[in-house]
Formats: sequence, C-alpha cells, structure tokens
Amino acid sequence: MMYYFACLVEDEKYMSMMKKYFCKYKNIHVTYYQDSYLLIEQIDSIEAVFIDCQMTKMSYLSLLKAIEHSSCLKIIMTSDQCIPIESLAYHIFYYVRKYRMPDDFYICLKKIIEQLSFHQRQKLVLVSKKQMISLFYDDISYIETEKNYIIIHAYKKYKVRTTFKKILSLLQHDHFMTISYGMIVNIKYVTLIDLKRMIVMLDNHCIFTISQRYKKRVKEKYQYFFHVSL
Repeated sequence: MMYYFACLVEDEKYMSMMKKYFCKYKNIHVTYYQDSYLLIEQIDSIEAVFIDCQMTKMSYLSLLKAIEHSSCLKIIMTSDQCIPIESLAYHIFYYVRKYRMPDDFYICLKKIIEQLSFHQRQKLVLVSKKQMISLFYDDISYIETEKNYIIIHAYKKYKVRTTFKKILSLLQHDHFMTISYGMIVNIKYVTLIDLKRMIVMLDNHCIFTISQRYKKRVKEKYQYFFHVSL
C-alpha cells in the first residue's frame, strides 16, 4: 500500500533531515515543498502533511486555515517546548519537536501509518496520470459522469478522467446506491425517494431521476437502511 505525504519546510537543514528519515520507507511517497501556495493547490493528493511551525513565507496558522477542510493528517514540527495552542483548533494529528528528532518523528510516523491503514478502508482513492484524490466516503454526497470524466461532489467538486465502471469497482461502501447509469448517491445525504415520480432528493435540494432499470435496487437498498415502506 502506497502512502502520499507532504513535507513543508523552508529551512534546507531540516529539509535534508526529513529526506534522510523518510528514505527508509519505500511505501511512502513524499513531496517536499518550500512554497505554501503550491502545497495548498495539491492538498487533495496528500494523506499526511508535516508543517514547519517556524516557516516565514506564510504563517503556519494561515496554511492550516487554508487546508482545514482537507482530510489529510496535519503534523506540526516545532522548535518550542510548548505546544502552539492556536493550532489546536485545526485538529492537529501530532506534534513533532525538532529537538527530539528523530524519536518524535518515528513515533509520529508509526501512528500515521496505523491511522491511514484503518482509514484506507473508509476512503475512495483515485489515481490517474495527472492527479491523486483521497476522500472519505462520508464526505461524498454524489458522483456523476460527464463525458469521459467522473465528477465527485464532496465539500467541493473533483473532476477525474476515469470510467463509471472503474468508480463502481472502487466504491466499497454500502451507503452508495446507483440510481441511473452514471449517477451514484450517498444514502447519508438522501432526504426523499419518490418512486411514483421516480426522483431522489438530497439534503442540498438537488433532485435526480431514478431510471426504471434501477428502481427495484433503489427501493431495496433504502428499505434495508431505514426500514421504511415505499
């Protein structure tokens, strides 16, 4: 299993140090950044990010604010003995003290792998030639096709060049149901199923048509989860 990490460090000394620590792990792909804005652009392809608390080009708090909706694990590296209290609002996964390297680093890495190994079973991971997207199933409200692309609707839209058949093979979660070919909805977000009008409504008021081919499966799946009569 391959893991995708990022490391944002402006100091060349610590950059070299982190590369030395990570080089032992062949199943971890690490991208090193000195530009915070580039990291923000690519955050959806990252599962864990190490952030230098002492960076200067952008404050680490500004960076945390910019990526707060990302599901990636956020690790703060600090030279201080005290935990930076302001960062706690951003659900920091772990704190690595630079003066306790490499001990803190290896403890942190073990915890990250344990966490990601568990959550991999609860995530949709899509890898294409140009991008990698990792999203929790619960964050996805619906998925639709658009020509040769798949559009995933979560806290924002993701457009990936892949096939509907491929998506169906990757969605290992009972809460997703296909309502027509090219349209999948997450039951968690469904507020209405009307089999007379053949529609599904989500909690964001989006309305989609159920095709006759999938009517029986939609009915059975919804009844299974909610024990209701349709």
